[in-house]
Amino acid sequence: MFFGVLILDQLSKYLFGRFLSTVCNSGVAFGLRGGGTLFSTFILLTVLLLMRMEKNRGSLAALALVFAGGFSNLVDRILFGCVRDFIDFVIFPVFNFADVFISLGVALVIYFTMMRKNETV
Repeated sequence: MFFGVLILDQLSKYLFGRFLSTVCNSGVAFGLRGGGTLFSTFILLTVLLLMRMEKNRGSLAALALVFAGGFSNLVDRILFGCVRDFIDFVIFPVFNFADVFISLGVALVIYFTMMRKNETV
């Protein structure tokens, strides 16, 4: 899953960058300001730690999505000094596939956590 997300995101950024315009985002996901390479690295290390502690396979897969998307964006930060975004719905900040995988992973972590809590009640 990790390499699939990484390849899809990096390939899409390359192709869209060649044929369409991209936005260079130095902030965090969805155009929010702040963050940067050091902050992104800290978050990725935290996600790795959570993955090592996680026992639930669904939550582990969700965290893997977060890690893969975050890692792909970190590659951009290191190589280009910013994250290349290209998906633009006009009414929403410009984003990329890595942001989609991160958001999906976070939503799934919340879902699996809530399901686990409901099982113990």
